[in-house]
Amino acid sequence: MTEEQQAAAVKATIENLREEAWGLAQQYVMDQRQMTLDRMKQLKEAADLLAWAAEGKGGYKYDINAMID
Repeated sequence: MTEEQQAAAVKATIENLREEAWGLAQQYVMDQRQMTLDRMKQLKEAADLLAWAAEGKGGYKYDINAMID
């Protein structure tokens, strides 16, 4: 393999690594976003349950959706 071929191979490897790193970074961001959305849904469901419970005790009623949204 000539020096030029080696340089081209190294350049191609670097480019492939960059593309793979970019893909992994994008996947990480999407995974984190989905985890955040899932957690927000869980918290809203918990807040809805608390609001439901509060409505039955002492006549309190909270607009949980307004507090969350």
